Amino acid sequence: EKLPLEQSDEKATTSNDADGSGKVKDKDDRAEKKELLQPSVKIIRHPSSFREPRGKPAFVKDLPNGDCGDGILNPYPRKLVDDKYWAQRRRLFTRFDDGIQLDKEGWFSVTPEAIANHIASRMVAGSKSGLVVLDAFAGVGGNAIAFALRPEVSMVICVDTDRARLLLAASNAKVYGIAPEKIVFIHDDACNVIKRFKAGVLMPCSGTDNDNIVGAISDRKQSTDKQVLDEDKIYGYRMAGMELLPDRLDAIFLSPPWGGVDYEKIGPSHYELSCIQISDNVDGQNLLSMAAEATGGRLAYFLPRNVYGILLGQAAYASAKLSNLELEQNYLNAKLKTVTLYAMDCVQECPLVMENPFFF
Repeated sequence: EKLPLEQSDEKATTSNDADGSGKVKDKDDRAEKKELLQPSVKIIRHPSSFREPRGKPAFVKDLPNGDCGDGILNPYPRKLVDDKYWAQRRRLFTRFDDGIQLDKEGWFSVTPEAIANHIASRMVAGSKSGLVVLDAFAGVGGNAIAFALRPEVSMVICVDTDRARLLLAASNAKVYGIAPEKIVFIHDDACNVIKRFKAGVLMPCSGTDNDNIVGAISDRKQSTDKQVLDEDKIYGYRMAGMELLPDRLDAIFLSPPWGGVDYEKIGPSHYELSCIQISDNVDGQNLLSMAAEATGGRLAYFLPRNVYGILLGQAAYASAKLSNLELEQNYLNAKLKTVTLYAMDCVQECPLVMENPFFF
């Protein structure tokens, strides 16, 4: 971030100092300001971060067998659904009792609804209507539903390599009454989809990729009764390959797998982007770089609570040249749950705080 100089080099003067000390001082000032222009991690604390989270009263005890106080015990085997996830089911989806469907991974990986709604509100803040948002790792649809519920969003692109999980996401979207035109489901690899965009514009395919997409479109035109059956299975929502991608993209939400429930074994504040392995040659840092190039920098990255913030800032600058970042800690019931990295317009509007910068 370039800081404005109080005086330009041309206007700097030392004629009032006969001994030349002013010249030395002016030179020192410019050197100091030049040093401040170097890449740095600037720590800006929101007022809410100064408040102590309110803990659970001592007299409140956890009930056994996943009972959250309503008397309904965990009906699943513990190896499939842990008691704590069953007890928190309505924090994951407030409309859980209306028919929400989750798989084993979804129970511990879906974003709690309160946090998902908050992230969605942050990403669309100050934006015009008609936003197109890519949920690159949609899973069972928690974040996608939160985005689709925002009036500023016209379309959510849900991507996942697991078609069964996309079916669950579509079912959950139906529970929340998401209109079919506001959400599409892409059965493909997130990296393949992200690479199709550059600065928010869909790039044309070349060679084999183009042939595959043309073939897929041709197959859809020759629909059969089986195709109609497939449409019924996704509750009226469109599901296919990259032929459903829109011409533009405004924002990307990244929530890649963290490594299962064992991610905390890495240690407190030791989690790095390199711990996220998308494929053999793509890790979390490569993913951030691709997303920044695809959307021009407007993105959010959902990360575990033990992420190392300083190294994350270094990685973000080194890989994606993102200079304005915000790390937000997400609390639920006085417990730190997750961390969200924002690189957006709303971050650029934050005042700069240069005290105690960490240079790298």
